[in-house]
Amino acid sequence: TAECKHTLLPSIVNMVAVARIVLCVLALGSVAAGSGLVDKPIVGDSLTYLDGAWQLTAQDIGVSITGTVPGDLITDLETAGLIGDPLYELNWLNSSLWNNHDWTYKKTFSVADADNEHLLVFDGIKMGATITVNGKLLGTADDQFLRYVFPLKASGALVAGSNSVEVTFKNSIPTNGRFMACTGGWDWAPYTNTKQADAATFTRGIWKSVSVVSVSSAAVTHVVPHVFYNGSYPMEKLEEDKHGDFEVHVRTHMWAPAATSGTIKATSAWGSTASANVQVPAGESSFQLVLKATATDIDLWWPVGLGKQNLYNVSIAFTPSADTDAQLAATRRVGFRYFALVTGNDTDPEYVKKAATEDGTEQMGMFFRVNGAAVFSRGANMIPMEELEGRLNAEAHKRLVQSAVDAGMNTLRVWGGGIFLPEVWYDTCDELGVLVYHDMQFAQQGHSPHNETTEVAEFRHQIRRLSHHPSIALWDGCNECHVIIGTPTGIYATLVLTVVAEEDKSRSIWPSCPAQGWQAGVFKLTSQPNGSPLGLLPRSPAPPQEPAFVSTTVKDSSCTFQYNTDYDAGTIWLHPKAKDQNECCSECAGNSTCEVAVFSNGECWFKHDNPKPSSAEGRIACWPKGHGPIPPPPPPP
Repeated sequence: TAECKHTLLPSIVNMVAVARIVLCVLALGSVAAGSGLVDKPIVGDSLTYLDGAWQLTAQDIGVSITGTVPGDLITDLETAGLIGDPLYELNWLNSSLWNNHDWTYKKTFSVADADNEHLLVFDGIKMGATITVNGKLLGTADDQFLRYVFPLKASGALVAGSNSVEVTFKNSIPTNGRFMACTGGWDWAPYTNTKQADAATFTRGIWKSVSVVSVSSAAVTHVVPHVFYNGSYPMEKLEEDKHGDFEVHVRTHMWAPAATSGTIKATSAWGSTASANVQVPAGESSFQLVLKATATDIDLWWPVGLGKQNLYNVSIAFTPSADTDAQLAATRRVGFRYFALVTGNDTDPEYVKKAATEDGTEQMGMFFRVNGAAVFSRGANMIPMEELEGRLNAEAHKRLVQSAVDAGMNTLRVWGGGIFLPEVWYDTCDELGVLVYHDMQFAQQGHSPHNETTEVAEFRHQIRRLSHHPSIALWDGCNECHVIIGTPTGIYATLVLTVVAEEDKSRSIWPSCPAQGWQAGVFKLTSQPNGSPLGLLPRSPAPPQEPAFVSTTVKDSSCTFQYNTDYDAGTIWLHPKAKDQNECCSECAGNSTCEVAVFSNGECWFKHDNPKPSSAEGRIACWPKGHGPIPPPPPPP
């Protein structure tokens, strides 16, 4: 076992009492295929993992050691004895060795039959890197949360016998902030002295598994079963065997080196089956089958404390027409539950009848209803358990979820400044009945969307990877980014959640954390996407118009007020208690992370991380005594 000082303590922030709870979970072993840290693989004719020991070199300084995949560079340097524990005292600031050089991971693998296509699959690469096989450049990785797949035969890189793959990490490769936002520091994590653009950095590496998949006719890249309830909206707890029926829409995503054909069949643990003959084009494609489930076929999945967590396997098999013995098979696990994010008075039958056809959400409140039962959500924010991915541990993730349940929690929010978590964490939430409120991985501070094709591919991959889990209750756009159409944060509605809604129509969505809900784009009763022609339109004030006013500064004994002034900052959040500018300033003074507060329309917004002034009619910037330096008022518009 390791002492607590040798791991980054996983901390979770209580969502109800806003109190920090710190759990210390000991690291218990190494990564191995099937450990719960490995993603579901692409299914082809054969699968070979390249996990384990790789050669790790920095050529310019003549260093060559053994690295580990999955893992990270800093952990490898510590294991080799070249650095001390990077999280001990101030060691994380001794960054020259891991930050000032290009580092290359190298491994050889053997291919017996180079006539078939082979896919080289990286489930996760953190920070910018080039990928070469046998000296041929295949591409560049710049998104930690995207699975990279390279067809080796089509690229001309594959040879029969021994092949060599190299992944070279270079600081010069931009990543647009698509890596764990807290990796270089947060209010609970040590701040490093290295940056890329505006985002703090720390370690890098091949943090997930690497595999080679042999493909003769086709490969199954994702299996995505989504559960839909066909009964009427439940205002009371559903009874087993007496509720409406369900459907499971099973979408199979495929890739083929050339056009082919075959049969896809879906089977289920409750006995329902479906099949179809399909024409599979070259490249990417997908096909959907629908499985039926009556009330007597299945038992419901319930959050902890309300019932059992019944889970069922859904399997697909693709049989190519050219070789009926070469079947590709994959399985996912689902649970039957009906989730609603309730924002109106759904105890009133007349309201339910009226709202059933209405667009957007209400503002009466916000709570969860699962299978008709109102749920008092008790929980915490889930941050990454490690800053160094090489220290991630499957058993620790299981124990953390169990500890949350033992503490009386029924909800965990995947915080947007971290990572999409390992499989074992979601599996354990499924098994223990923990509801998951899931941010997409954005947290401002250099980690905002840029409308890049890799980002869209990331969203699609992660939703396809995770959305079969019954524990995931809703998707959320980002952490602490007030989504306003017509401003830079509008992209969370127009791009991020629009893609999420395209991939998963079975779940509720929410603009951001926090947010005021939707004007359009979702069903009023559930906040599930409805395909409105208006698109996803968050409920938020209109962007400020060009003002015709002058900013002024007024000081008193405890606060300096800048009238008609706003501040743009890396992090903003709403403080619910302050009712006027004096209370707003006082609350900011008592918060260690608030640099300046802005009072507007009865709301107090805390600002942190490099706030910059701008003219904004009617808004009042509040600087507590001792905060600053205070910039001069912005010039008149």
